[in-house]
Amino acid sequence: MRVEEAIRIARPPETVWAVVADPRNDPRWCRTVKSVDVGGERRWRAMYKPIPLRPPRELELKQEEAGPRHRLALRQEDAAAVFNVEYRLEPTRSGTRFTQVSVLAWKRLPPCTSWDPRTRCAP
Repeated sequence: MRVEEAIRIARPPETVWAVVADPRNDPRWCRTVKSVDVGGERRWRAMYKPIPLRPPRELELKQEEAGPRHRLALRQEDAAAVFNVEYRLEPTRSGTRFTQVSVLAWKRLPPCTSWDPRTRCAP
């Protein structure tokens, strides 16, 4: 599955890059990330909460590629899926266009894809 979204940020690309390129800033700008533990060069773990009313999950991240202040490619992996994520920054007249492209590959289906009376999960 591929998802692409873009927003405009009223800041120059250099300022946006300084925030996005440092994984310790992820909880500041990504509402699903609760904490980050940098474990080495270009690798870190994050506790994230992508689904409301579910506990946080651990996500392993690896920086695959970084262009000079305009492109960052990451591999994110948890127990259920692998995400290849790309952030692109483009200058605009009013600041920066920030684009995120995510490609998702399931390892296994999420635990709540159909009704289960024992867990009360519904699609």
